[in-house]
Amino acid sequence: MKNISEILPQFNNWLKYVRNDRDDTIYLRNTILLRFEKDIQKPIKSITLEDIWAWRESLNRKGLTNQTQRTYISSIRIFFQFCDEKKWTSLDFFQIKAPKVVAKRVVYLTPEEIEQFVSVIKSVKYRAIVECLLSTCCRIGELLAINKESIDFENSQVNIIGEKNGLERTVVFTERAMFWLKKYLKTRKDNKSPLFLANTGNRLTRGTVENVIRNYSEASGIEKKITPHIFRHSGATLLYNRTGDIALVKDYLGHQSIEVTDKSYRGVFSPRVIISAKNNLIF
Repeated sequence: MKNISEILPQFNNWLKYVRNDRDDTIYLRNTILLRFEKDIQKPIKSITLEDIWAWRESLNRKGLTNQTQRTYISSIRIFFQFCDEKKWTSLDFFQIKAPKVVAKRVVYLTPEEIEQFVSVIKSVKYRAIVECLLSTCCRIGELLAINKESIDFENSQVNIIGEKNGLERTVVFTERAMFWLKKYLKTRKDNKSPLFLANTGNRLTRGTVENVIRNYSEASGIEKKITPHIFRHSGATLLYNRTGDIALVKDYLGHQSIEVTDKSYRGVFSPRVIISAKNNLIF
């Protein structure tokens, strides 16, 4: 009978090439599954729903938050979905329900805070990265995966592949983003394909950008936690504020479900929605 650890290599390939999971996500799922295996001490075929619920109760007793428990149980559910496809279990993975959590409103920077942040950036490259994140509303991995030759400079746009769903979508560069991007590219003396290069000459990595953004965050004096992802939220919030169109924001962000977008941006103030209501809700 198969154990979890012995089939992790196959599971990892499935995560990478079927689900399009990122490497850090795969690593996290592996860590969770190895902990689960250590605690359960059963082969896959013998694991029951009762075992999974008992394990969740143990996580609860150890003080893990609902959000963390949700992450753990979701990984277990995905694993048993894989096992079901391979006919290695009779367990109904649809019955593995992750705990519900209260949706958090997105954290974003106001236009004033954005100006405050970019004022401390001295690097042309990182100014271009921040402006591109704000304009395209890309995830940092999506932006760093772009190659120079894929950009339509005439129309200030590029087609990217969604990091989470593997679907193609088109994003645009504002005039300001294109100004800084072109300024950065003029500093390049190479013919390499990646849009953004590290000092080593290789494609810039997520970790490097996160560290640099963290340093700029401290220098800016802004109290909010600033990561590359906050610029995606900030651009999306501005787009929603100016259009009041949650479906438009959904499509631009590359969300597959409008519920995901609505859950994140519900409650974000949209002047257009308020004005429209005042003008049209007249009885």
